[in-house]
Amino acid sequence: MKIAGYARLSTREQARGQTLEQQIDRLKKAGATEIYHDLESGRKDSREQFQKLISDAEANKISKIICTRVDRFSRNMVTTVSTAKKLFEQYRVTLLFLDDPDMNLDSSDGLFMFTLKASLAQRESDQISERVRHGKEYQRANGLAVSTKPPYGYIINKQRKYELDKRPTLCLLSQRPDNYLFNKEYYSEL
Repeated sequence: MKIAGYARLSTREQARGQTLEQQIDRLKKAGATEIYHDLESGRKDSREQFQKLISDAEANKISKIICTRVDRFSRNMVTTVSTAKKLFEQYRVTLLFLDDPDMNLDSSDGLFMFTLKASLAQRESDQISERVRHGKEYQRANGLAVSTKPPYGYIINKQRKYELDKRPTLCLLSQRPDNYLFNKEYYSEL
């Protein structure tokens, strides 16, 4: 049976840095022989690699799962606790969290600490969602652009408002001047 490592990032922006590589490196150094990783919210239970990890554990292919922290495993408290208990009790899979190496699910104190950490992970996720929602409500109320990526055909101006993008991007044949290749006035307007 193998020792599996599980790494997760929530967004592509995080993936542009070295966060995923750092997690994977720590997991390998801790003894993981196979790495599962997702680039999805920890609130989702349907993460592809997470589901594969669980099904491999249920098929008795895995004896130990290593994660860097509880919130990398899941940000949904119910999923975190029920999945961990099922893996530990039914399939005898050991869970190790590198940032909490003393957390042991076979003791009442260890299970309490695990449940507490899982609830804190969900709370943090809920608070992030609230801050984002409040920020977008503020932007809408003040007529500001709500996202950093404007809808197609618009740009965000210096006042952080949407503005029609008037930059030339395509020259339609019906609108070109007769002698457009040599027309300096046409090019100076661009």
